[in-house]
Amino acid sequence: MWAGFPVNITVKVKNLGNSAQGPTGLTLNAGQISILGENVLSLGAIPPFGQTTYQFNLRTPFLWQGFDDVVEITVAGQKITKKVIVQPFFLFAPFPYLFIAVLALIGIGYGSVLGLHIYKKRSKSKKQ
Repeated sequence: MWAGFPVNITVKVKNLGNSAQGPTGLTLNAGQISILGENVLSLGAIPPFGQTTYQFNLRTPFLWQGFDDVVEITVAGQKITKKVIVQPFFLFAPFPYLFIAVLALIGIGYGSVLGLHIYKKRSKSKKQ
């Protein structure tokens, strides 16, 4: 997970038994990661061998902060934990190349506008 950017996670709740699962709740908890939207949902009945899917939006507080966190999902009394590693965006492998490319494009744009401006001034002074 990249720090500072929102991430969608999908939670699938499956009923692997041969009887229907009654209505229950689903809770999503995290330490430093922010959960955008509801973190507590009420699930309806799930038929035998059926499943339901839910989407959650997560976000970290800062671009430059990396940390390890745990996302905890509780459904029907069962608790599932997943380790999440948050890395700063600046550790993204192509970031230095993208940064240099953007700076080069800005420099080329600036140089071409400046060159065009100087060329027009010189051509005006030669005509007079």
